[in-house]
Amino acid sequence: MSIYDQTPIETAICDAIRNAGVSKNVWPNRPRSSQENLGEFVVARVSGPIRPLVADGKLAECTISIALFSRNVQNMKNSKKLSVMQGKVESLPLRKDVTFGESQTGKIIFKPFSYRVLGDKDDENGYHFRLLNIQAFIQNQ
Repeated sequence: MSIYDQTPIETAICDAIRNAGVSKNVWPNRPRSSQENLGEFVVARVSGPIRPLVADGKLAECTISIALFSRNVQNMKNSKKLSVMQGKVESLPLRKDVTFGESQTGKIIFKPFSYRVLGDKDDENGYHFRLLNIQAFIQNQ
């Protein structure tokens, strides 16, 4: 595997979100089955291409999209829950170790000041979600 494989990057991001206590329910794709029993969940994934920054393939950049889902309360957005979840995302460590296959290791390094809140939206399935984007460097050691 290489730094251009998004699977280990998404796995590392999902693990970091779980460890930060944002939610226990974190996936790189939204499940198609019903989430009726979940008060919240998170979808965290690489959004768009992983772009090389140096010719030797040891450094790349990408955008990480994090969608925070919170069940509506009385058919209204649960703003308080979304804000708490967002605060926990903001406290994620700036560096996260990642394994690219059996022998390659690397780091995900969030770019300072790249954190953006893109807004809230009703998903029409009983949840509102808040979409966040973070630019990240992917470093292969």
